[in-house]
Amino acid sequence: MHKQVYGTTAGGETVYEFTLSNANQVEVQIITYGATISSIKTPDQRGQAANIVLGFDNLSDYITSSPFFGCVAGRYANRINQGQFSLDGHTYQLALNDGAHHLHGGLKGLDKRVWAVKREIDEGGLSGVELSYHSPDGEENYPGALDISVTYTLNAHNELRIDYRATTDQATIINLTNHTYFNLAGEGSGSISQHVLSLNADRFTPGDAALIPTGELAPVAGTPLDFTQPKVIADGLRSNYAQIARGKGFDHNWVLNRPSFDDHSLIQAAVLTEPESGRRLEVWTTEPGIQFYTGNFLDGSRYGPSGRAYRQGDGLCLETQHFPDSPNHPNFPSTTLRPGEVYQTSTVFKF
Repeated sequence: MHKQVYGTTAGGETVYEFTLSNANQVEVQIITYGATISSIKTPDQRGQAANIVLGFDNLSDYITSSPFFGCVAGRYANRINQGQFSLDGHTYQLALNDGAHHLHGGLKGLDKRVWAVKREIDEGGLSGVELSYHSPDGEENYPGALDISVTYTLNAHNELRIDYRATTDQATIINLTNHTYFNLAGEGSGSISQHVLSLNADRFTPGDAALIPTGELAPVAGTPLDFTQPKVIADGLRSNYAQIARGKGFDHNWVLNRPSFDDHSLIQAAVLTEPESGRRLEVWTTEPGIQFYTGNFLDGSRYGPSGRAYRQGDGLCLETQHFPDSPNHPNFPSTTLRPGEVYQTSTVFKF
């Protein structure tokens, strides 16, 4: 594990970069701005290592133009209808930063904060870092002072594990995820449409015209959202199916197959492969849902370390999470956190 200064914000905050690596040519870089994964290098079937995530090579671009590349999104990842939720008889109004709705924590969510270095890990076959952030009561109009930590560790089995933990001093809502955009063919290599994906999910949460869940848990069978068997992403990506057309591609929450919403065991949620490179990614999680997003709003205005423009569909996200707009749907798994409770979830990216 290696640590160095990555840059300094306009406010004078130092941002660090951590490089985690193992003996198998796997290397992960994390910056403390947004607790962001800025690079993941893995070998292809010929043994050639390349970066497989979208991002930037400088702090300025992360601050001014990042579409949540690699960050921890929150306090509430994904969307909340009209930015409103009620808790214990009080209605809270959050920022409307996605049209008429709230997205990924608001105007200055966790992705735009400099996280503190709580612990550096380089022992027992693990390299990693634990980052922490104190979100004061009322930040982005969320109730409660929240103490959050996220721990990234890389092991000898090519598993990048992300452990999230949070406590609060008053009732609040929380939903954290990592928003890395993957392209297993390599950063800047073009479209992810020929990747092959399977999702361990028989149901999804349909959205309205603004991608806000209707509250239904609908079967994927017979729709382009059926990834219960490995399928090329291009199949259905430009479908006229209403759910696909609304999101300009895939941008939905799948309900992972669990015995019940009370089950929090670590299960395999997704398998992603890229035939030409031979790279494979498994996603394991304790979460009840996963948002599969195909970079539908990348518009060619951003350039990565390769010097190539990021266009629509040049990266995909597999965001393990609780469901969008859960506070407004009693039938969804709860995202309420109360004093004395511990929010704790884990996700593993295995390469």
